[in-house]
Amino acid sequence: MPLSDSERADLLLMREEERLARDLYRRSHQAWGVPIFGNISDGEQRHHDAIGRLLKRYSVPGVAVDRPSSNASTDLSVQSGPLPGPAARRIYTHRT
Repeated sequence: MPLSDSERADLLLMREEERLARDLYRRSHQAWGVPIFGNISDGEQRHHDAIGRLLKRYSVPGVAVDRPSSNASTDLSVQSGPLPGPAARRIYTHRT
């Protein structure tokens, strides 16, 4: 059964929210060295990857589908790549 436009948009937004959370916790872990931030970042990466698999399963096009995950990325503005829409950009810009 194909996804509705709303469901596709929701999945793309959820993928970007997971990426935002991953990057913020990764940066916090790097800045303060508190292990829980690293653990949470790893969990957010797993969520990000799971949503990516759903996007591929349902053939949802978008920049988030083909972006590889990388634990080395910590520069939120450069390494994370483009965001799919103004709502995600506002969230990301506000947090960085």
